[in-house]
Amino acid sequence: MNNNESNLRKEIIDHYENIQTQIDVRTETLLMELPEALKNSRDELMARIKEEKEKNLAALADDSPLIQHKNEYYRQFVELKQEYANCGTDLAKKESIHNRLLELKKNVELIEEFLEDFKNRTLSFEEADRSVYSSLIGELVHAEENKKIDHNN
Repeated sequence: MNNNESNLRKEIIDHYENIQTQIDVRTETLLMELPEALKNSRDELMARIKEEKEKNLAALADDSPLIQHKNEYYRQFVELKQEYANCGTDLAKKESIHNRLLELKKNVELIEEFLEDFKNRTLSFEEADRSVYSSLIGELVHAEENKKIDHNN
């Protein structure tokens, strides 16, 4: 693995860890506010979960650092392809450009792989959140119903 690829991997890992920390903080905040949210409607709670998912997916937005890197690599790729076409019969230059094109392609694939993985994780977080919150809501609602029944007897 060359130094560029190593730096890109480190940058991707740092970016992912930063996003994961933000998700963890927001999830913890949401859980701390859960009893208050339960006083309100289940729909409101689900809307908040959806809002959290949207914040997570914003990390994949077009203006995110990784997407900007990907776009920059693509721009460089297009320029190098043009340069390759214009270099005529200079085999050394063609080989050099070819190697740079391969490196750019690897970098883009690495970013796309990360983004797809992150997107899948974000979607599975939402499903996990939904089942956890549904269970909590169910337990609390049933506990409230049982209290009402006990008071009526």
